[in-house]
Amino acid sequence: MRHRRFYFSRFVAPLAFLAASIVTLRAGEIELFYTDFEHHPNGDDMLVGIDNWIGNSVGTGSHGIDDGLIPALGKVAFIGFSQPSATFVSVMRRVDFNPLANAAPKVRFECFLGIEDSTNGMRDSFFITVRNIAGQALANLRFINSNASQTLSVARLNGAGQQFPTTTTLFRGQLYFFSAIIDFAGNRWSTYLDGIPIFTDEVFHGGARSLDLGSVAAEWQLGTQLTANYGNNFMIFDEWTITAIEAGTVPFVIDRIERAPSGMRKITWIAEPRFSYQLEYSNNLVLWKNDLPGSFVPGVSVRTELTFEDTSVFEEGIPRYYRVRRVFQP
Repeated sequence: MRHRRFYFSRFVAPLAFLAASIVTLRAGEIELFYTDFEHHPNGDDMLVGIDNWIGNSVGTGSHGIDDGLIPALGKVAFIGFSQPSATFVSVMRRVDFNPLANAAPKVRFECFLGIEDSTNGMRDSFFITVRNIAGQALANLRFINSNASQTLSVARLNGAGQQFPTTTTLFRGQLYFFSAIIDFAGNRWSTYLDGIPIFTDEVFHGGARSLDLGSVAAEWQLGTQLTANYGNNFMIFDEWTITAIEAGTVPFVIDRIERAPSGMRKITWIAEPRFSYQLEYSNNLVLWKNDLPGSFVPGVSVRTELTFEDTSVFEEGIPRYYRVRRVFQP
C-alpha cells in the first residue's frame, strides 16, 4: 500500500471544532446500515467485496481501508489517491429500502469525511450520491477540488442535470461530520457540516425517477478524460450510518456553531420534549468529557432552541471539539 497522509489538524484554527450529532436510536427510528470499517482488512482494495460493498475500478488501489491515517478514528475508508481504471469511480453499500412503503418517509445519513489535496498538480471532484433501488442517481453533493487555494467549493446536484452552487467551503486536510436529512415524501432535503447547514429544505430530485433508497455512495470524478492524468487527491469517510425515520419522528441536528459577542464559543440546537441533551467536549477526539457546568439539559416541555456557551479558558494552540448526545426519555 502506497503511503497516504491526511493532515486533519493541519488547518485547525483557534475556533475550529467538531460537532457530531450522536443520536441514540429510539422507537420510530430504524437503523438501515452502520459501519465503522473496523471489521475490514487494512489495505488497498479492502473495501469493495467485503460486507456487501460494491463498486468499480477494483484492483487499482483507488479505494480501500487505511488503519492509522487518523488515529482517533481507527480504520477509515478512502476513495482516490491511486490511478483508477475509469474516470468515474463509485463505491457503495446497498440498503434497498422504500421509505414510503415502510411508513418511514425520512432518511438520515451521517459520516465523518475529509478531502486531502493532490501533490501531482491534478485535481478532481468527490461526491456523496444518493441512488434509488434501480441504481439511478437521485441527488448529489459535490466537493470540487479545482484550484490551488486552501479550500474546496461545494455544490448540490438534483439528478436531472442541474447543479447549484452553495456558499459552503471546506478546508483541505480537515475532518468534518457530514449529515443529510432526506424527506422522500416531500422530495426535499437538507445537509450539514459539523451541524452547520450547507442548505436546508431544497428540492431533492429534479427529475421523474423513483423516489426510494437503494444506496448512498462515495464517488470520485476525474477532472480529465484520461485516467493517467488523475489527481492523487482522495476522500476519507468513516462511521457510515443510514437511518430511517418514521412519520412523526423529528431528527436531531446541531443548528449553529459560532462565536458569541463575549468571545466565547456558542453551540445552538433545537431540543424536543422527551429527550435529554448532554454536550461533550474533547481535545483529541478520543477522550470525551461532560463536566462543563450547565452542559446537561434533562428535558424540555415544549420544542425550544437551546444555546450553550463554553466559558472555559483555552490553552493556545490546542483545539477543542464538541458533540451533543441526545437520549430518549420514555
